[in-house]
Amino acid sequence: MRKFCYEAGLLNPLPSDLEDKARQIARMDALLCKRNRLWKDNRIERGRRAWSELYGNDYCRAWEHLPKAAAEPFTEQTFIALHALLMPHVPLGYKKNDNLILKRENGIVNGIFFIPPGAEETPQAMTALTDAYRQWEQSGGLPALATLGCFLLDFLCIHPFSDGNGRTTRLLLVLLLLRMGFSGAVFLDAESYLHIPCHRVAMVKAQRSSMQGWYEGQNDYRPIAEFWLETVLELYREAAEDF
Repeated sequence: MRKFCYEAGLLNPLPSDLEDKARQIARMDALLCKRNRLWKDNRIERGRRAWSELYGNDYCRAWEHLPKAAAEPFTEQTFIALHALLMPHVPLGYKKNDNLILKRENGIVNGIFFIPPGAEETPQAMTALTDAYRQWEQSGGLPALATLGCFLLDFLCIHPFSDGNGRTTRLLLVLLLLRMGFSGAVFLDAESYLHIPCHRVAMVKAQRSSMQGWYEGQNDYRPIAEFWLETVLELYREAAEDF
């Protein structure tokens, strides 16, 4: 199984506009945190309604768990507990059988997108992934908003659960932003944004580009890192312009 490490050299070169976008995101994050209680409550309630329509109340329960999870030590239980809230009907813990990431067009499967590590390899892979992220938190390396996309891709490639991996990835987006100090991330609605066809197509294209060579550790993380950087910026813009 390949190793994971979020050192500065992983993205070479870094996105040229990374620092500028990071400053914009930090400013908008502070703005959202200063909004009045009525705006915050309304924003969250609209999110709950949208997520309930998409997935039911399980998604809402998992989302409500994010601030607590972000404040606790980052361990493999972080993933397992979040997934258990999101998918209570799925057996607890990592997948017991091998799975595939399938290509879908208009809801129809038309091929294999990626073959994740097998079920027997998954615990080792998740331990390595968790250790790599904790090491990054302790020692630094890639800038935070670049690390975000790399980590989410690695999680998705491992595909540790039998169902709900994509939804878990998008919840992890908010959880990691909270851990990185972006408190306003609780007001972002990545799920609704990524249900818009053009955004989902862009996400899939970036994932496909960055998955090539993943097993050998020779994949190019730049497409997915740039996608998530731009997505986070757009999510903050949408929230900041919501009055």
